[in-house]
Amino acid sequence: MNHSGFHEKALEFYAEMRKAQVRPDNYTFPSVINACGGLMDFEKGRVVHEHVLESGFESDLNLNNVVIDMYARCDQLGRAQELFDGMPHRDIVSWNSLISGYTSDGYFRKHCKCSGLLTEPEGFILSMPLKPDPSI
Repeated sequence: MNHSGFHEKALEFYAEMRKAQVRPDNYTFPSVINACGGLMDFEKGRVVHEHVLESGFESDLNLNNVVIDMYARCDQLGRAQELFDGMPHRDIVSWNSLISGYTSDGYFRKHCKCSGLLTEPEGFILSMPLKPDPSI
């Protein structure tokens, strides 16, 4: 079974869990949301995010970080940014999840310049090809 098969299986178990009226908790949701992101299934991820909110976990830092990552992987950077902006507390994972989403889609430089997060001194180049050092 490939990885997407495992993600699908996780979502099947989540559906069975909900049918059995077992309430997911802050340990269940990260795995389910990660499965949605792994499948790049925005619609299922959005629905699970609604379940998170309905369950009262809207301020759970870990869950918010996982949701940001899922939205970014599903090419929903606007939603990821909106969630990030609305978080009362952020940690390094929050920042890294958002940065990773922007860099993987090539939006990082544009976003950082527009938001004032990045300034380039005159003559400074952000990415330069490096040659391997044979002495290492």
